[in-house]
Amino acid sequence: MLPEPAPLSGVSVVVPTHNTPPELLRRALRSVAEQSAWNILLPDLIVVDDASADQVVVRQAVEELGEIGKTKPRLFCLPQNLGHAGALNAGIAEAKCPVVAFLDADDVWYPTKIARQLEALLADLSCDGVVCLAQEAAYRKDESGTSLLDFGEPKLARMFSALVIWRSSLNIIGAPRRGLGMGTTIEWFDRAEHLGSKIEVVQEPLYRRVHHASNYTRLHRDNMGEYHLALKIILDRRRAARG
Repeated sequence: MLPEPAPLSGVSVVVPTHNTPPELLRRALRSVAEQSAWNILLPDLIVVDDASADQVVVRQAVEELGEIGKTKPRLFCLPQNLGHAGALNAGIAEAKCPVVAFLDADDVWYPTKIARQLEALLADLSCDGVVCLAQEAAYRKDESGTSLLDFGEPKLARMFSALVIWRSSLNIIGAPRRGLGMGTTIEWFDRAEHLGSKIEVVQEPLYRRVHHASNYTRLHRDNMGEYHLALKIILDRRRAARG
């Protein structure tokens, strides 16, 4: 499925954020800045503020980061809330590099994530993209009220934060679909599979997915209509494929 890839000089990284707690956003951005891959490649960090209530906080977090590998992160502030898919799409539209990666603003990449996934991506030029395992983590408070981070077993993550993909393949698969809420991710990955995309897996935990009180899934867990719509789209697609 993959067209002839462009020369790899850098990686565009899209970070969508909406009302992310400032400390989590800063931590996520630092994890992008600390990637070992930037010793060789240029990063193209694109932060998309999806109409947060306090856009000044987001701007400060981006400005505090400074330059990464001689490039400055770019911030795009959307005038109205477009949702996770809309923010991703706005970032994709600004991507300059032949490879694109994504990071939700409350997740954390481990320092070798991009390097390890690029190794897999470049080892097989029939490969469209690469995902990895995620280290699930959750905050809790001990008896003294101190916040602790509990880690679970690493799991295969078919999530955008786990994905590194050729821009050309992303163009063929198409943009994340708006209006599906929590179902955006499963619909996109199912669509990629339906189109015959080759998504490899690096069997290592290369990022941390943190569950906290402000998680999108926790805030919207009572609104499952969009998720059910995503499931319907997937089932209809599979029925149509069977004829």
